[in-house]
Amino acid sequence: MKYINILIILVIVFTNCATNNVGNKGFSLLEAIEQSAKKIAEELPVDSRVAIVAFKSENTNLSDYIMEELNGALFDRDIEVADRQNLEYIYKELGFQMSGEVSDESAVSIGKFLGAQLVISGQLTNVGGIYRYMVSAIDVEKAVRTSVSRFNVRNDQSMKRIVIDFAKQETTINNNVISTQYSVNEQIVLKSAGTFLDRGIFFASRGDYEMAIMSFNEAIQLSPVFSAAYLLRGRVLYASVSNLISIENNFSGISSRLNYYVITSEQNEVYEQAIADFNHALILDPNNGKIYSERGRVYSEWRDFDKAFEDHNKAINLNPNDASSYTMRGDTFIYRYFSPYDDDLRSDYVNAINDYTKAIQLDPNYLPVYIKRAEAYILSDDNIDVAFEDFSKAIVLDPSNGELYFNRGYWNWRNDIELMIDDFSKAISLNFNLPWSYYYRGSAYSRKYSSPGYNYQDSDFEKAIADFTQAIRLNPNIARFFFSRGNLYAERGEYYYIRSLGYSAIREFDRAIVDFDTVLHIDPNFTDAKKNNEQAKRYIESIKREQ
Repeated sequence: MKYINILIILVIVFTNCATNNVGNKGFSLLEAIEQSAKKIAEELPVDSRVAIVAFKSENTNLSDYIMEELNGALFDRDIEVADRQNLEYIYKELGFQMSGEVSDESAVSIGKFLGAQLVISGQLTNVGGIYRYMVSAIDVEKAVRTSVSRFNVRNDQSMKRIVIDFAKQETTINNNVISTQYSVNEQIVLKSAGTFLDRGIFFASRGDYEMAIMSFNEAIQLSPVFSAAYLLRGRVLYASVSNLISIENNFSGISSRLNYYVITSEQNEVYEQAIADFNHALILDPNNGKIYSERGRVYSEWRDFDKAFEDHNKAINLNPNDASSYTMRGDTFIYRYFSPYDDDLRSDYVNAINDYTKAIQLDPNYLPVYIKRAEAYILSDDNIDVAFEDFSKAIVLDPSNGELYFNRGYWNWRNDIELMIDDFSKAISLNFNLPWSYYYRGSAYSRKYSSPGYNYQDSDFEKAIADFTQAIRLNPNIARFFFSRGNLYAERGEYYYIRSLGYSAIREFDRAIVDFDTVLHIDPNFTDAKKNNEQAKRYIESIKREQ
């Protein structure tokens, strides 16, 4: 019996060594990744599509590295892998938090949205002397685990250096955009509905809506039950005819400006197509709050407020922590508040502000909602100071957005002229160099020149005139630009100066000198007037000598 027990122990030891493949030493990390990819590939039919959805390890960078290497190992074995950059889109659509692990149920939902047959997740755990590497695969259609790969990874100097190096690095996920060399591009080989979905998201993120719609069309043709393709095509259709504030990373969401005008026939036609897509997506995925929000937004544009509120309330009930759902419901309250077809209800304005504030509480970094709340305060002539602060917060979130500086400068009711000038200058430097940017900066310089609280400076006058002139160059059809420049000239006596130049041009020098003298009486330091006056007098003297 003693010898039998020894034999059993030896068998167990031998088996453990075989499992670890290299005895107690185990694999290197890359070897473990390769082995898991090999096993997954052997179990999949040809042209299968997989999605790597999560990996848990000691830090985000290490997890991202492992997912990238696993992606490459599968790619090298001719396995189609869903673009990992689209994970942010999926997580937002489904209301999940991006983390190192997901439940089996969540993984299946992600796989369905990405059009994958198999969903992969894993973890790397330090268990003392070794690391334990595990990867599991879930069949999306059957919602069951098909395989689990477990390997011991050597905790040698090389592995320790990898862990330390990734821990020191700045995160490779910038604003939740995953950096990967296997991301979709224009040259991608299109094989499946999922690949067309990846490419559609790629084009939509760049604002190439025509190519995006074509890609989603192909995805739907290959897979008529692909709910994500319907949702995204509807979103692209809406975006293509709307005035957007922003497009979120990987087209995971869009934010549009409020439209207070009657929609055009083109918009109406496109919105009808978008509604049809959202309806189809909801048939396939009736518990997706994002789809209700998107459809509610179009109903708001149509001023069908009953249907809009029904959709927004449904979206919020399904996902009460989604900031964008509150934002879109806030938009609907604003539409109704200013609608000529409904009573002007103060409660709608209050409800809109409450929804925008709730969205900010849920996501303090959600840029569009600060802009919308600021505009709501402005439109209702209430609490302009809060609007100013909201623009300031938006600038902190997006300091390269020239329009934000313009808006803060325009709504600076605190009469901080220097800040107004700085804001309009910043807007111009960031290519928001529209005629009105120059006009309002010129107005600020003009106020500074004329204000009793500031020292008289010729440079402010000259800068104001230069800005008014540039505004006129950019758009010579706006009378206000000419009027403001003329007023400023008149304030300095330059009305007479301009007329004096006209008299000089037609050689009526006596009249020119009278006007020059008037100008110099108003402003004795007006150098150009003094020079031209002396020149006019010399002309008169020369004419007298000739006679």
